[in-house]
Amino acid sequence: MDDGMNPAPWQTANQTEYGHRTADRQESETEQVQGNIPPGREDSGERQGEPRPAGKKKKRRKKRKKSKNYLLRIFIVLAVAAAIVGVLHVDYFTVAEVTVTGNEYMTQEQVLKGTKIKTGRNIFDVHVLWEEHRIKSKKYVDDVDVSRELPDRIIVSVTEKKGMAQFKHGTKYVVTDNDGNALEVVKNPRNITLVNGVSLKSVTAGKKVEASGNADLGKVYKLLAAMDDGDLYFKSVTLENGRVTAYIYDELKVVGSYGNLMDSIKSETLKTVVYDLYQKGKNKGTIKVSGGNYCSFTE
Repeated sequence: MDDGMNPAPWQTANQTEYGHRTADRQESETEQVQGNIPPGREDSGERQGEPRPAGKKKKRRKKRKKSKNYLLRIFIVLAVAAAIVGVLHVDYFTVAEVTVTGNEYMTQEQVLKGTKIKTGRNIFDVHVLWEEHRIKSKKYVDDVDVSRELPDRIIVSVTEKKGMAQFKHGTKYVVTDNDGNALEVVKNPRNITLVNGVSLKSVTAGKKVEASGNADLGKVYKLLAAMDDGDLYFKSVTLENGRVTAYIYDELKVVGSYGNLMDSIKSETLKTVVYDLYQKGKNKGTIKVSGGNYCSFTE
């Protein structure tokens, strides 16, 4: 018996044999585990029996938090919108007054007819662009602006098409704008220039009038436009064979060729003569216009 207590040969052999058996068994188990891994997942790290990484759970939690925050934001936006709508639709913003300005030919009722502008409605339910479109479609309206004056007033500012001339048509009068478009047919004459000696063909509201015969409507409208720009007013005009007779008052008239009269208006010579006669209190007689902007007056 050895005093150093060296292991006996059988012990060493058994231990070595045991160790070999353990290694062989581990290799066998490893092969069995690998054999159970589905194809394509050998290198994925997701082996059977291994726990999933904690990072994936954290990502799922983050996604849930994001979806909850998104829903919360939508809820807040809807709640705020509902609160705003509720505040804007209180009685404080009910239309109590509608004011129409700039209307000379049309009444307020005619301007607002066919619109949804009226008292008793919520002021924010009045869609200004839609109402402007409705009003602008009227034959007398050239432009319009609809505005809100909080808390309860709607203002409609109208620019009407200007009646420039009127023509006798049967027993009635046809009123036209400065482009020759028929604005209306009325029984009684308006306070605008009456064009004599011109017969009109059939008249359609909103469309250009046409003259029968040899009447030159183009020259008529150019003369009336010059009159308006020159701060003059003719009660009536007759254009025949290139000569013009224009009445300023019932008994004060201007006569001359079309060209000479246009020159005297543009140079303001005629305006000066008319103003001088007005200052002197003369409202009867004839102003004769010749070439070179020469004017003479006879009673």
